[in-house]
Amino acid sequence: MITREAADGVLSEVYEDHEILHPPHRLAKALATAGASARLDLGAIARAEKALAALAVEFSAWMHNEVKVLDAAREIVRQRGVDEETRAALFRAAHDIKGEAATFGYPIAGRVAGSLCRLLDEIGDRPGVPLILIDRHVDAIRAIVRQDVRSDGDAMALSLTARLDELVTASVLEARAGSP
Repeated sequence: MITREAADGVLSEVYEDHEILHPPHRLAKALATAGASARLDLGAIARAEKALAALAVEFSAWMHNEVKVLDAAREIVRQRGVDEETRAALFRAAHDIKGEAATFGYPIAGRVAGSLCRLLDEIGDRPGVPLILIDRHVDAIRAIVRQDVRSDGDAMALSLTARLDELVTASVLEARAGSP
């Protein structure tokens, strides 16, 4: 590993096969510079929280819609197989759930979607993508949302998520071993 700092303060760790960027934290400096003149608008915060609470009743419907999009993308993969286009559509649907699930109140569904994203990202559109593993991820997300599992401490959902993560890791290692 090589560590270097760019002129803009970005610290990077360079590895053989990837690089990790660590941008500087400038917010604390901005607040310190603003000093006593920086005041939180508690009224604005309260209004934002009230607006978010009003939207919360829609979260379940939005999540169900995202699951439908994911399931439709999976169906296309089943019909056409995994190619660049079908993989991208499935990845996009899973990535949307990964990003939105916690906000919508389904953190475990977000973790499962993250696992599916990892599988699709790591294996790509190579022949032999484990379609059954794609199915298991989509089915798990569907079940979590259908059963309205909102706790990030649900034992069965956590066990399922851990097992899917193990299977993804095994599939990724197998794909890497078989790569030229």
